[in-house]
Amino acid sequence: MIGRFIGIVISLIGLILPWRLRILFSEFLGWVTQAIYFTYFGIFNFILSELRKAKEMENKEKDEASS
Repeated sequence: MIGRFIGIVISLIGLILPWRLRILFSEFLGWVTQAIYFTYFGIFNFILSELRKAKEMENKEKDEASS
């Protein structure tokens, strides 16, 4: 519901703007989308690397305990 509302607002802004400002507006929206994507990608990779480190530490502790 909120996503649809945001989409309608962005579309209305794009329709109201003159064509030159509409181009700049679309560029700005592209940059915002790209920033959100790269932030998500970076956070996801950080979480995965931390999980891998934790799993390796857990395996190392199990190996030391069994030795």
